[in-house]
Amino acid sequence: MGRRMVIIGALTSVSALLIGTAMVAGAEEQPVNIIGGKPSVEGDFPWMARLSMGCGGSLISPDIILSAAHCFGGSGTVTASIGKIKHVDGEKITGAGSRKGAGPEKSDWAVLKLSRKSAATAFAKLPTDAGKDTAPMFRTIGWGATSEGGRGSDVLMQVDVPLVPDAQCGPAARVEICAGDMEKGGIDSCQGDSGGPLLVGDVVVGLVSWGEGCARPNKPGHYARVSAFLNEIKKAITDLGGEQPPGGGPEPTPTPTDDPTPTDGPDSPDGPDSTTGPDSTAGPDDTAGPTPTADPDDTTDQDGTGNDSNSGNNNDSSDSDSDGTGSGSGDNSRSLPSRPMSADRTFIGV
Repeated sequence: MGRRMVIIGALTSVSALLIGTAMVAGAEEQPVNIIGGKPSVEGDFPWMARLSMGCGGSLISPDIILSAAHCFGGSGTVTASIGKIKHVDGEKITGAGSRKGAGPEKSDWAVLKLSRKSAATAFAKLPTDAGKDTAPMFRTIGWGATSEGGRGSDVLMQVDVPLVPDAQCGPAARVEICAGDMEKGGIDSCQGDSGGPLLVGDVVVGLVSWGEGCARPNKPGHYARVSAFLNEIKKAITDLGGEQPPGGGPEPTPTPTDDPTPTDGPDSPDGPDSTTGPDSTAGPDDTAGPTPTADPDDTTDQDGTGNDSNSGNNNDSSDSDSDGTGSGSGDNSRSLPSRPMSADRTFIGV
């Protein structure tokens, strides 16, 4: 199945041939579409970002962009272009660090901390729960290819895609949302849209992740389900020192509470049967055992490099990249064992 990546250099001659043919035929120029969509209007999505490696992202706070983990497998500093439908006109800010999903599930999310706060005043929203995941219709946006194997768009495009039931989405439905026209195809995200949002209003319920080809019948687009990783995303923002979006940081881990002390009585600590009273003696088997030590696999990344001791065992929930290069530690494919690695929606050479 076709990898959702395109080598840009290979498109040049093809694009020139197509343009020349259209001119000879006198064909009227048609607006480019994100496969079945339409161009956005300036101001529609003032928080939308285009990342320099060729992916999309959503500004969810003044210094945090939410995108897809598989976009952050390369090297070099990431630059974000924010807020304009022509990304070349957007506000340019370099990344200062990133953290991406890892682990045994399809944790295809990443957060990029910017080197400074954006001047934007409007932000995309995180979901508060999974309530919007079952909306009948979503919207996805991006500068990606306008046809399978085609070139990207200079203008931010948008398309509405219907929900595909979990039963048709596959075994990863708990952590993915599928959307598209299963019967006819014709509407979808595509290469270059990776990391961009799947929206209900201005709420990011999904992240463009992968698909078999683009806009094919019975082959929906697959989007990382944001609600499934909400706490991990918020924790990553905290770890990076970024500003949390509305709703605050991650939910605290509940602290176990001791059983209430029983009231005075025959079996109470102060009663005659008490094992803690003056007549109690500690036998050989009553001594406390050794204090448990931390499991070697439970070590954390102390320096933000992503080179923690368990970075290769898939037990951590995120990978960090402290310099904003998007390189992280290791190959992110390890966190996506069952995803066709030839099917993500990024560009090569952008």
